Parts: sequence; C-alpha cells; structure tokens
Amino acid sequence: MQVDVCVATYKRPGLLEKLLQSLIRQQIDQGVAIRIVVVDNDIAESARDIVKRYAAMSEVPIRYETEPVQNIALARTRALTVCSGDYVAFIDDDEEATPKWLQHLLDAIRRFQADVVFGPVLPLYPENTPEWVRRGRFFERDRRQTGVSCPHGATNNVLISRKTIIATGLQFNPAYGRTGGEDTDFFYRLAQRGARMVWCDEALVTEGVAENRMTPGWLIRRAYRGGQMYGRVLISPKRPLARIPWVTQRVTYLAIAIALLPLAWLWGKDAGVRALMKISSNLGHLTSQSGWLYEGYR
Repeated sequence: MQVDVCVATYKRPGLLEKLLQSLIRQQIDQGVAIRIVVVDNDIAESARDIVKRYAAMSEVPIRYETEPVQNIALARTRALTVCSGDYVAFIDDDEEATPKWLQHLLDAIRRFQADVVFGPVLPLYPENTPEWVRRGRFFERDRRQTGVSCPHGATNNVLISRKTIIATGLQFNPAYGRTGGEDTDFFYRLAQRGARMVWCDEALVTEGVAENRMTPGWLIRRAYRGGQMYGRVLISPKRPLARIPWVTQRVTYLAIAIALLPLAWLWGKDAGVRALMKISSNLGHLTSQSGWLYEGYR
C-alpha cells in the first residue's frame, strides 16, 4: 500500500523544513510506503533547496513540483496529477504531524470504510501571546468524536482514497485559487457525489500561531473571507429565489451583531473582537452574492 502525502507551499522554507522532518519520521505499519509530494507555488522556487536536501538524506521518497501560476487550487491539483498511491493525504506547509498521524488516518479510513478522513489541527501559541487571544480561543477549531460524519472539510489534515478521486473526476476549482475555500468546495462536491467522509480525532497535527495573525484586523479579515467562502460554496449554486430566506437571515444576524457590539466590548477585548468577527462574517456572506471577492491569497 502506498500513500502520497501532498504539500502545497509558498515562500515558507523554514516552516516547510519542520513539516518535512515530521513527515519522514512517521511511525507506520509494515507494508505501508510513504511518498511526499511538494508543490511549490512560488515561481522563484524558494522551496527547491530545502526539498532537494531532504530528498537526498531521507529514506522516504520526496518529489518536488512547481506550479508557476500563483493559485492554491492549481497547486493542489498539480499534486493530484502526480499521485500514484492508494491514498492521498494533504497537510499544510505551516503544520507539523504527530508521529502516528498518518497511521491513525489509515486505521480510521479502513475501520469506518470511509472515502475521506479528516483530523484536528491544534494551535501552538508563542510565549508572548496576548491574553485576550487565549481567552477568545480564536485559533481553536471544532473537534468531533472519531467516526462522526463530516459534510465538508479542509486540506490541512485529510486522507482520501485515490480511487474516489478518480471515480468522481473532481479537481480543485481554480476560481477559489486567490480567495481560499478551494478545499471546502472540493470536499462539498465530493460529498454531493456520495463520498463517505468521517472524522478521526486521534490524527493530530499542530500549527504554530504566527504573531502577525494575533491582531483584531487579521481575525476580522479571516472572518470576512470565511463568510464569503461559505456563501460561494453552499448558497451561490441555489436558484435566486431560494436564496431569499438565507439573505434575510444574514441581514437579521448582521443587525443583531451590530446592536450588541457596544455591550460585547464591556465584557473585554476578546468578546469585542468576536462581535466584530460576526459582523464581518455576515458581511462576507452577503457580499459573496455580489461578485466582489476578497483575495486573501493574493
């Protein structure tokens, strides 16, 4: 059995090196072979030296590819085109895998007879993290019980049966390549085609929280981009009349969030930022239908 572990990267050679170290140290059962596929989305090939150095010293095969067009969806699709294993895993270039990460995913995909298995991403905070950020838990993602079905997911921690990808013929949509959301769209469409997608809470990866992200501005922009992504993936395909109840709901939520904003700040900075994020998210939902898109990956 072979697993291709795919990484799309862009100008993060230091973080990529830490990820590669964690991948070549994976503890897996005998009979399972790993191959790492790194797709550099930087036309200057800033990841080439790191990847080639680890390819020369590692017993795990590492393949280096370049996607010169800056588009995260094209980079992920490029990875799929060179995969040849039974399973395809994706992990982000700013993460690190725990030693049995891949084995837990493999165990879950076989145990639950799934086509796709997602796992959790745990934040690692630097020592100088502001207290309001810790209280707000802004970087802590939802977790589920192992085996629970997932309607959609992301490429930051996932294992996919390659025969499912081949059978559906799906690729990552380049229309999301500068805005993000290409992975949510991909897995949502996969689920619409009948793929069984479940959660594995033991398959842990970690992600260091960058200092430049621990600001109200960054969190508010992320909330806006997330709202736009949700609207594009789940609402835009509906007929115009079918969107009216959803638009009405979002306008109501937006009005409530604005009205409660002064009160939220009385509870502390974390509550105030959370309220601003709700406002931003609902604005993102609504503007997703206008055609104007925030290019977070530009």
